[in-house]
This record gives sequence, C-alpha cells and structure tokens, in this order.
Amino acid sequence: MRNLNGQKLGRKGIITRQRILTAASKLIVETDDLQISLGAIAAEADLGMTSVYNYFSDLTDVILGVLEHIMVDAEEAYLAHLRIRWEDENLAEECSKFINAFFIFWTRNANVFHIRNNFADKRDRKMIAHRASVAQEILGLIIAQMAKKSESSEYPHNSMASAVYMGIERAVSVLNNKLLMNDLPTAYRPDKTGLLAAEARLFEFGIRSERGVQW
Repeated sequence: MRNLNGQKLGRKGIITRQRILTAASKLIVETDDLQISLGAIAAEADLGMTSVYNYFSDLTDVILGVLEHIMVDAEEAYLAHLRIRWEDENLAEECSKFINAFFIFWTRNANVFHIRNNFADKRDRKMIAHRASVAQEILGLIIAQMAKKSESSEYPHNSMASAVYMGIERAVSVLNNKLLMNDLPTAYRPDKTGLLAAEARLFEFGIRSERGVQW
C-alpha cells in the first residue's frame, strides 16, 4: 500500500489512512442529509487537510476506501449464497433468502449506499466504475443461475438478469429512502415485507423463464 506520492506506507501511514477511513465511516453513518466533506472528515480524524491529501486525492477516493472495506463483508452476507446453483424445486426459498440478505446488508450500510449512488448519478467517473464493477459481479452470478445446466453460464441471459438486479437494487433504495417514504401517501407507500416478497417472486420468475422450468 502506498500514499499518493508513491511512497510505501509504513505502520504509521497505514494507521493514519485507516484513521481517515474510520472518521469517514462514522460521519457517513451519522449524517441525515448524506452531505459530508473532506474538511469534516479531517476534523473528525483530528488531522489537517494536507495529511488527508497524502492518502486520498478527493472525497470520492475516501468513499471508495470505505466501500472497499464494506464489500469484503458482502461475500459472506449475500454473494456466497448466489454462487451456489439453486435447484429448481428450491427456487422460491433461495430467491427469498438472497433478496432478504441483500436488503439486510445494504440497509445496514444504507447511507453509503445512497452516497455511492448519488455520486454515480452525478457522473463521478470513479464511482461509476466502482458501481459497474460491483454490478458486473452480481450480474454474472445471476446469469449463471439463469443458465440451463447443459449450457455455458456465458449464455446471454443478461437482459433478464439486468432487469431483475435493477429491481432488487431499486427496492433497497426506495425502502431506505426516509424522505421518499414519508412523502408518499400511505396508499402508495410500499410495505417492506410485501415489496421484498414481490422482488423474490420476480427473481424466481426470471430464473424459471430463462431455464425453461415450469412453476
């Protein structure tokens, strides 16, 4: 691991870099409006801005550092489950397990989830690249689930997989958007249990449709 000057980080440098990421993580969790700054992170870490810029070129890089740490836990939280091919007779149960695990994980990390998406929506190229990389891995696993046993997982089920994944991610985004949920009239406000169950059903439909398996 090196700093932005290309120097290899010693023990002190590693500790300082982690101190910055810990401060950023704390502010991300505590923020109500999803607005944070490098200045606020530096103050929380009790460091000068020069010290922060030794390790991160901008706020995006700090957020990416936080996300890198979070995504390590994603493997055990929901990705590992998706890597195992689900049997046709267990699709309803397996889809529900995955949807709920995905929701629980990103609800626990809801603020950084929204900040990531906000940065990407504002065409931050580094954040777009990160989001695309994360999506690509999940899409590859969903495509593999949709493939028939006799065909390669590279068979193009990408359209159905993309539709399913976008729905899952959007459901998580909506359910964790407090402002949106509060502003929606009660009649149009999605119920968490019902929406996740619906996403699981759509996921199951997508897999069955692509595998050619009857309900």
